[in-house]
Amino acid sequence: MSRPKYRFTPSLLQSWSDFVNSDRLWEKFYGSSKDPSVTMQEFEAKKEADLWDAINRVDRGPIEAADRGTCLNEIVDMKVEWRRVPMKGMTVRRLDNPDGRLRGIRAEMNGFVFEYSADLLRRLWEYFAGSTCQHRCEALLDTCYGPVILYGDADYIRRDKIYDLKSTMKYDYGKYEAGWQKDVYPYCLIESGEMEFVSEFEYLVVELNIQKSENALISGDIYRERYDYSHEGAKVRLMEVCEQFYAYLDDNYEKIEHPRIKNQ
Repeated sequence: MSRPKYRFTPSLLQSWSDFVNSDRLWEKFYGSSKDPSVTMQEFEAKKEADLWDAINRVDRGPIEAADRGTCLNEIVDMKVEWRRVPMKGMTVRRLDNPDGRLRGIRAEMNGFVFEYSADLLRRLWEYFAGSTCQHRCEALLDTCYGPVILYGDADYIRRDKIYDLKSTMKYDYGKYEAGWQKDVYPYCLIESGEMEFVSEFEYLVVELNIQKSENALISGDIYRERYDYSHEGAKVRLMEVCEQFYAYLDDNYEKIEHPRIKNQ
């Protein structure tokens, strides 16, 4: 087998899919508007620019929403793993009630401060107890152009299920149906021999409630978006998207600046 030419993560495949399906996305967000703020052509150009930012790993600086989700994941991971020290660049401390009971957890990252309620955290801690956290998955996928490497970090694995923790300000069921984590992570774990069978992939979604009042903590409602896993079905979907992306990258190879995607 030849050496893999490219390395793809679920988020990179998502950026590619968003570009390829930009006309459908434009119709979803702007199609009902009589005077849309952007044209379909402008929207497509923006999605292609976003794709190349992802390919070349352009640093956009800290993003509050992304850091809010990262901090929530890390607080859950610390409890599940019985770990006292958070990831580099993040600090955490308890917020207690006057009687000494836990009121919440305060996290700081990149200048942002997030305070999560103990009720929300306890529900997540209980749900993911006994899981393996942030497990690196990697495997080869053969395409008609040659092999590629698929890889990424699965949030939580327990028995024959894989979970991805999401946080959002507004949730409607099926929001993550087009996401590639539900195909990439189970595929990699089975192909690499780490798991024999994956029954289901679940997005556990926290719809956040962020109040602006003083001393208010971040709370939220929890939803489960579940997908049965078929290994052969995932392989077909992954081959199709990876072959399309592979051909596009070959046609635009001179624009690739970051070595990671080129498996260097």
